[in-house]
Amino acid sequence: MSDPENQTGEETSGAEFGDESRESFTEQFLGRDWVGTFLKGLSIRILFLLLAIATFSGLTDSVGQRFTRSTWESCHDSLQASLVHSGIWFGSLTGVEMALSPLATTTAEPEVVGSKAGKMEIGKFLQPIVDTVKNLRHYLAIVTMLIAAQLLILKVIQLYSLKILVGFGAAACVVQYRRGTLFGNVGQLFIIFGIITYFLYPFALNFGIRGYHEYKVQAATEFSENIGVLKEKISDVDIISITELKQNIQRIKDITLGGIALVWNTFVSWLFGEMLICVFIPILTLACIGFIMHQALTYMDMSAMAGAFAGGAGKLVSSLGSHTRGRLSGGKRHEGVGSVRKDQTEQRGKKPGPKTLSCILLMLLILPFLSGCEREKEAATIEKAAALMKSGNTNGAISLLHTFVQENPNSYKAHFVLGDAFLALNSSAKDEKHLYLARYYYDRAKELASNDAERNEAEDAYLDVKASMGKIQGPGDFLELASKAEKVGNKDRATFLFAKAGDIYVIEKDYKKALKAYERCIDLNINKSGVDQLKLKLATVQYLNEEPDKCLDTLKTVDAVKASPSSQLSLDPSFLKKAATILKVPREYKSLLSLTKKVSEENQQVIEKCFGDLFTRKYTEPAGQDKEKAVLFAHAWELLAVHFSDLGMPAQAKTAYESARSFYSFSGSEEEAVRIDKALAEINNS
Repeated sequence: MSDPENQTGEETSGAEFGDESRESFTEQFLGRDWVGTFLKGLSIRILFLLLAIATFSGLTDSVGQRFTRSTWESCHDSLQASLVHSGIWFGSLTGVEMALSPLATTTAEPEVVGSKAGKMEIGKFLQPIVDTVKNLRHYLAIVTMLIAAQLLILKVIQLYSLKILVGFGAAACVVQYRRGTLFGNVGQLFIIFGIITYFLYPFALNFGIRGYHEYKVQAATEFSENIGVLKEKISDVDIISITELKQNIQRIKDITLGGIALVWNTFVSWLFGEMLICVFIPILTLACIGFIMHQALTYMDMSAMAGAFAGGAGKLVSSLGSHTRGRLSGGKRHEGVGSVRKDQTEQRGKKPGPKTLSCILLMLLILPFLSGCEREKEAATIEKAAALMKSGNTNGAISLLHTFVQENPNSYKAHFVLGDAFLALNSSAKDEKHLYLARYYYDRAKELASNDAERNEAEDAYLDVKASMGKIQGPGDFLELASKAEKVGNKDRATFLFAKAGDIYVIEKDYKKALKAYERCIDLNINKSGVDQLKLKLATVQYLNEEPDKCLDTLKTVDAVKASPSSQLSLDPSFLKKAATILKVPREYKSLLSLTKKVSEENQQVIEKCFGDLFTRKYTEPAGQDKEKAVLFAHAWELLAVHFSDLGMPAQAKTAYESARSFYSFSGSEEEAVRIDKALAEINNS
């Protein structure tokens, strides 16, 4: 039998051993480190799984496109233009190289006094130029191929979106996400490459493209405006005028210096623009992407791939200028290498090299995918520019219109509104250049006009600005322009210019010349509706020229309803008072009053007195048996009634209407009498 105490001890020891075993098992399999690691790995895998599901379901595409669509489209359109641009340069340089290469190996053996003087390598002087062309062509070939490759990448990524890269990368990371493992490296590489190609690359490229686009718009705008200013300054030079000889010499000097500065600035801006699109933007964009790729490969312990990536980029860059380096090193080490170079040059001249063929092939593959971009609608742009000008942001409107005009050089309305914008800018910041620019854009609008109305509108604005600058010396300039317009059959244009000359003659109080100008207007428009307005001007000048009988005869032919007061003359009260003593036909008197732009309170009193004197003195006489005269009296009283109504004098208006009613009844004009009855009823009701 065993001892109970010993038995108890053994049981105790067994229990203790069991507890220790259970504790070690828990620590080994259920310890905190294991649980944390397991949960961490599980959560990371769940995140990658969710990313894969979101990618394959298209959710990430819809979210990504919301923020990147405009950037992608901008990149695609700009790369398309860049591909064509670099392709043209590449083709041009290839042609130049093929033309110069045979000349670079030309030799001559001149004779001196009947004997050979030895061979002279004339083409040796052209060799540096040929090498430069080759180096540039080599660089342009690389740039063209890279642009084509970028377009291809954009198309592939747009077609398959994030599913092909991020989706498979996330799926691989679900299996194993740790660095150093096959699935981990491949998955992370796919995800990083997808983010770079779908987000970082387009935004980096778009940043450079926007800078280039803004620079080109600014450069093109400055060039066109400087050309326009020079053109307008040249048009202001009057070589025949002896009185302005000194001013003309100064103008010619300014034009010459401005032309030299324009040529130099244009060359510098063009060169910088070509360097932007062909050097800076491609290199900086690819350098940014290359740096990110290199760092990503290094991070994933793929040093061999990172080294190969960096080495390939280095070789690509170092290959530039190889033709010049080869010529210089070959010239030092070898003599008579010209024959070898000649053979190589002849072979290259016969057929394009592999780089040329691959570049052309890539361009042909990309061209079917190219598509035009949508331009901002003209109406929306003009409306937005008008809103900016109305809010006082004239510079913003000019910038907007500049961009639109560069993209739509045949837009009449955009050029015309640009002229308005520079005219408005001059009113706030006095600068003669603004007026020259306004003239330039009005002149361009006139050239782009599609009909006579647009052409007349633009020329009117152009002449107004030119006149405000003092560049139109007098009405004679308008008469000369009017005669030219009349010769080419543009009667509307000629009418406007003759009327403009007449208006200036009136201001200068040269009424005889004004009469001739207005008479020419009427002759050109004898059967048109605008002739009544011209007759009003003619009648006014006839009166001012102290020809009251002719004035009255002219006014009798005017239809007051058709006479538009759009081109009004300012008539002072004294003229109206004098006119009241002459004019006997009230409808013509009404037409004359319609010439007044704004009637002040003082003028109203004068007009009222004129009406009173005129009608109480002239039209209260018995009409007798003269029905025609009775109609004139009726017209006069009706006009006076309308005038009293406008002044808020209903009692006087009623009396005048009643007088008009009696004269209409006497003359037999029953329809007119009924109309007067309606007017009386309205007064009584009010």
